[in-house]
Amino acid sequence: GVNGSKLISQILKDAHIPIHLRKNQLVVEDAEKIVWCVGFSIGREAVADKQSKIVHVSVKEVNS
Repeated sequence: GVNGSKLISQILKDAHIPIHLRKNQLVVEDAEKIVWCVGFSIGREAVADKQSKIVHVSVKEVNS
């Protein structure tokens, strides 16, 4: 997260996400590291500043 680092498993555990649902958690990564645990935590490198080029990402559940 922004104020330190945490394993994705610990983020989901702290959020009380049941184990059987954790395998479906969306995670965004770049070539080197995880930058976003969707809906829970964002990495410090993903925080924008004045020089940042912004990419808009939206996540939508699709019923199949």
